[in-house]
Amino acid sequence: MERLPEDCITHIISFGSPRDACRCMVLASIFKNAAESDVLWDKFFGSQLYPKIKRWLEKYPKKASIIRLAGEGDWYDQFRAVTLLRISPFPYVIYNYCAVATDVKFVPYLFGTLVGIVPEVFVAIYTGIMIRTLADASKEERSLAPLQIVFTVCGFILTIVTTIIVTVYAKKRLSELQKAEEEQQLLLLE
Repeated sequence: MERLPEDCITHIISFGSPRDACRCMVLASIFKNAAESDVLWDKFFGSQLYPKIKRWLEKYPKKASIIRLAGEGDWYDQFRAVTLLRISPFPYVIYNYCAVATDVKFVPYLFGTLVGIVPEVFVAIYTGIMIRTLADASKEERSLAPLQIVFTVCGFILTIVTTIIVTVYAKKRLSELQKAEEEQQLLLLE
């Protein structure tokens, strides 16, 4: 049993219930590692949340239209909706679970996520560089050159302004797409 790969054991345990996984943890360390796997618990919670998410999407059609939008249309429409959701301040975790309940395809979801997180990654990287520059300057007890201070401050301000502009644009486009979705729903009801 010890020669089996951990992901194989995790896959076998995933056919059981969360209670079964907890029981396996007590048996042996190989089961404990497999039962503690994030993949396993994501599957357990995802399978329990799927019907609830589906009901929520049906119960609140106006609020859910943005999420449902990601699963509709062709490849490009899905890619665009996922990208806009990732750029907007919509929580990643909530959308990750809700994406399961829509018909979004994997490739547009993957590429939309990759493109949509780029602005956030740049902000995080630039902020880290700026903080490190300031920390190095204070640690070595040397002052920064005036030009370096100007570039650091201007770069940070430019990063913040760009982030705000991209976020406002994403929110605007999402609301336009949501409005178009609601109009289409009204036409179908009539």
